[in-house]
Amino acid sequence: MKWKSNSPGDLNAEVVVHRDDELGAIARAFNSMIADIRARNEERERLLLQVSHFNQQLQAEVDDATRELRAANEALLETQQRLARSERLAAGWTDRGFPGPRNRHATERYL
Repeated sequence: MKWKSNSPGDLNAEVVVHRDDELGAIARAFNSMIADIRARNEERERLLLQVSHFNQQLQAEVDDATRELRAANEALLETQQRLARSERLAAGWTDRGFPGPRNRHATERYL
């Protein structure tokens, strides 16, 4: 048996097996275990990359939705302000707080 590895933690490591006894069986089991760990590690890396991509997509969608909501809120605020001005004018008051033309006799008191 001979150990082939480049460094500690190297998942490409393997034991070269030239025996058919118990030690050879252990070495083959070790090689199988390393191959399984390597496959699981590759799958984990692939899944992490996929999750990262999903997170980026989700963040982009959240950013888009946030921009849309801000624009809608700004439009709503503008509409609310216009409505409040219209209500004040309809009630006979101008933006300066003086009675509007609908209430001429009240306006004449301020002149």
